[in-house]
Amino acid sequence: MSNLSVNTITDASGGSTASINGLTPQASNMQPYNMVINGAMTVAQRGTSVVGKTGALYQTCDRWLSNASGSTYNQSQEIVPLGDSIVGQFKYFLRHEVTTGANNAGLIYRIEDIQSLSGGALTLSFYAKGINPNNGTVQIETLQRFGTGGTPSSDVINFDSNITLTSNWQKFTLQIDYPSLSGKVLGTNNDSYYQLAFRQPNTDTSTDAWTLDLTGVQLEAGSSGSSFAHEDYGTTLQKCQRFYQDAYFRFRSDNSSAYPITGTYRSVNFGTTMRDAPTMDTSDVSTGGSVTLDNVTGYKQGFHFRGTASSGYNYWVYGSFHAEAEL
Repeated sequence: MSNLSVNTITDASGGSTASINGLTPQASNMQPYNMVINGAMTVAQRGTSVVGKTGALYQTCDRWLSNASGSTYNQSQEIVPLGDSIVGQFKYFLRHEVTTGANNAGLIYRIEDIQSLSGGALTLSFYAKGINPNNGTVQIETLQRFGTGGTPSSDVINFDSNITLTSNWQKFTLQIDYPSLSGKVLGTNNDSYYQLAFRQPNTDTSTDAWTLDLTGVQLEAGSSGSSFAHEDYGTTLQKCQRFYQDAYFRFRSDNSSAYPITGTYRSVNFGTTMRDAPTMDTSDVSTGGSVTLDNVTGYKQGFHFRGTASSGYNYWVYGSFHAEAEL
């Protein structure tokens, strides 16, 4: 491979607006590639707030896993005040408020496919503020997970550092050396990932409350950080829907043949193809007229279900089917 090192590139006519493949380089089209989807916390398909949670679940901002680890927490997507001098470029931030602390409690982000990251230097940057856990710091840890199925290699923790929060926004920039994958074995289930954790330190077993406000999270190749790579809401939403999406279905009929006693199948296509066949949640789907749902099965491109009526007329099924294919 050859390297070209110059101070200035000019076009053939002597101007200073040379193009590359027909594109004139400028700030808007020369952004770094951010490996973190929804680092600006703009998309929150599941809802914007939860209170008193104790489980390890995806709660509000898409792609951000809440790791309870024995803690109790509230979480919300918050709006950045207009004119903020530090994070004014962002519209939202994620607030993770731990009301009962526990070691390892916090937020987790998983980047799909460890092979999508090449060995070498990475830079993690983000904006944060809040109240520190009892020991006075928040732990930042990254690891390689080689997936499940077969005999994958064991996890590799390759970065472990601590930051100190204040009541004011700070930008943190951390350099990470991504380990080579040479000699490692992937699982057979196509579910490897690189994990970022923002958490109460493993050695801090206090139950004291603490809060993390977080936005502008970016992981990029190279040993120096760049300005945050903003993108429009629709682009971020489509990326998030590869891992989670809601599919609304509505059907009503006064004909008994619509859902016969023997059952009939209905199919729904997703707007975005999912990472893997999703698990389907029907908790927000209503039925009537003695209709029962079963065989709700998700595929990458959509899902189907069977509706069966026990008797009578006036059948309906409506509501949101939740499809999840997170890592």
